Amino acid sequence: MSFDTPRLLSRRNIDTSSEAGRLDRRERSQLFLQQHQRECSNFERLPLPQKRRFLRSLRSRIADERNLQEAVIHLTSHGEKAPGPNGQCLTTLWREARVRVFQELKALARQLESGTYQPNQPRTVNIPKSSGTGHRTISISNWQDQVVQRAVVQIIQPLLDPRFDDLSLGYRPGRDRTEALARAIAIAEREERYVWVISDLKDAFDHVNHQYLLRALKGDHWLDKLIPLIRRIIAIAGTTGIPQGGALSPLLLNVVLNKAIDRQWRRLYPHIPLIRVADDICLLCRTREESQAAWNDLRRIATDIGMQIKGAQDADCFDLSNGQHADWLGVEVRKDGSGIKPGLSRRFSARLRKDLEEHYTQPDSLLVIAALLRGKFDQLGPIAEDGLSAAHEAVRKGIEELQIETPVSTQELRTVWEHARVRYLARQSYYHIKQSQPVMTTNNTARRDGFAYRYRTRPETRVDAETSTVTPVTVELTTAMLPNRVGAWLCAVESEQNQNPEIQCESVRNVTASRLALLGVRAAIKKYPDRSLILRTDSDYLANVFTANPPSFIEQQPSSHEESPHANQDLLRPIIRSLQQSGRRLITELRPPQSATRQTMSMA
Repeated sequence: MSFDTPRLLSRRNIDTSSEAGRLDRRERSQLFLQQHQRECSNFERLPLPQKRRFLRSLRSRIADERNLQEAVIHLTSHGEKAPGPNGQCLTTLWREARVRVFQELKALARQLESGTYQPNQPRTVNIPKSSGTGHRTISISNWQDQVVQRAVVQIIQPLLDPRFDDLSLGYRPGRDRTEALARAIAIAEREERYVWVISDLKDAFDHVNHQYLLRALKGDHWLDKLIPLIRRIIAIAGTTGIPQGGALSPLLLNVVLNKAIDRQWRRLYPHIPLIRVADDICLLCRTREESQAAWNDLRRIATDIGMQIKGAQDADCFDLSNGQHADWLGVEVRKDGSGIKPGLSRRFSARLRKDLEEHYTQPDSLLVIAALLRGKFDQLGPIAEDGLSAAHEAVRKGIEELQIETPVSTQELRTVWEHARVRYLARQSYYHIKQSQPVMTTNNTARRDGFAYRYRTRPETRVDAETSTVTPVTVELTTAMLPNRVGAWLCAVESEQNQNPEIQCESVRNVTASRLALLGVRAAIKKYPDRSLILRTDSDYLANVFTANPPSFIEQQPSSHEESPHANQDLLRPIIRSLQQSGRRLITELRPPQSATRQTMSMA
């Protein structure tokens, strides 16, 4: 497939492939979404007629049964288990009456294709807020409506996400609150921005203006054909607001806040970073005077779209350089002589106790509490090991107060934290390196410190990346390890339209540093199956392995050892052969470790 004129997705492009006869239903649905995501990444390079054709096809892609099936699988794996107003639970139906689910999906596909789909009114549940003041209203829809919302997300999110602000890190694939903390700390230390303004929008979902939202979708993102469907979905919440708890609502909230707050802020204060995680906002300032002016303008911008900023100006401002600490995203941030250190929030115990009491009354309470505790510890990646004992003690006291048996062991919670920890360290390392790098030239293969290694899959027909008509994908590979062989790799690719990186990150147990780096390479090759790669890494192992053409073990070792983990052959052989079969190139640029990276690794 040419990358200058990509093919548009159709049933024919997938179902008549040579593999179609051997693919089951799930594999075809996965292939459908993968192809759609690739086309979304190529959207900006399409000629205008093909762009229009692509946008006209979005409604039929939403209605495609393969897309609806992937929505069901996602919801049964990650979604809520509570039944909707019709009393039906999707998880139960998917397990016990799957044929009935497929029949319903066929009916939904016909309704979506014809434009006659109409969502049902959801039931609402009030749950107490973690702050202890007030309640949050959650909408629980019928499973059919949840599937439709998730199907819409799967089709339009790959198109919208690259357009969001680089520092908008909530409700986005591959982004989370640990990345927000890593970026905030890296920016603050590099630019000496130690006055933090912590604010959040009051009941953001309930105050979304429908007309503003629809104008943002139509004007900024060319989604005219989907406006009627989205209007029907949000109309169930009334004339204002979007249903909190719906699969589509987080994406729509990001669309509104990206245009109303993120863009406006970049225009007014391009020099003051605003980091937003959903409705939680952090401004990084240098002085209190700067923070006061910034807070006032932030409140005015929010008021213009019918939203309010919680709290008061003095209460939201924290000067870390004067010994104050800021509590943001469940983590307490303070500054000492060696830099900014995140620690366990002083409110962690109170919040945990309230959550335990709330979930204790639910059906299957032990399973629910176990999932809650795993989720809590998965968010403690920024916390070093010395703060972990306090979290375990808070769990022990909360369980004792409820007088129930422990639903999850201390060792399991520690394992969850270890995986979260290495993912956080990988993100922190990446942003320290990225922000300390000099501005690169337009040459795609610019060398750093004189080191560059090239793996050539077909030397006789090789075309240098500098002269290729298809621009190679530049991948920044960062790894992090804990002493007990738990590690994480992170691959970051900056989009061609802006500097907003697309990030993949995974933690692995019982792994070596060299194997960890290869796992990142394998993920990058799978993510971009039709592109050559420029791999920027500080791994001498990768640079040495891909210097040979082909690596010596390919010729010296018999093929019967292909699956052997010895010397990572089970990873290296498929990588090399994938490159050879497709004729792609892997260009490895050796990036010496930065001092910030070494410091971060020593803190593990």
